[in-house]
Amino acid sequence: MTGFRLLSTQGRTNRPVQWIAAVLLALQFAGCSVGMAISGKREPRLELLQVSMARQHVEGILGQPVDTAQTKDGYHTAVYVYTRGDEPSAGRAIFNLFMDVITLLIWEIPATAAEASRGEQRRYPVVYDSEEKVVALNEYGNL
Repeated sequence: MTGFRLLSTQGRTNRPVQWIAAVLLALQFAGCSVGMAISGKREPRLELLQVSMARQHVEGILGQPVDTAQTKDGYHTAVYVYTRGDEPSAGRAIFNLFMDVITLLIWEIPATAAEASRGEQRRYPVVYDSEEKVVALNEYGNL
């Protein structure tokens, strides 16, 4: 029966298993802030947009619109969404990696939250005529 008691873990905690589980969980999240810092979204070059530009050129700069609406006078408005303030940054990525190493991955918790909240989404409506040429440009506010 003494052999059976040696295999029993009832009433005792298994510290090595808990430690390994904690390390594996931390490693799962390691690099999230690093990856997020590297893969940010570049802001479109709005200064390239101009009246009389073809729609295909506008969409080359801003991407596909998220919404379109027809007006009574034959024009239509396309609303584009882009992110401002979330540029990719090797410097932030290196800093996050360094902090992960010296804090034994504890840094991942605040760094991932900070990286996730970077940037703000902006709307950019563009008015087109019946020939798909820009008639008016007007950036406005956050989403």
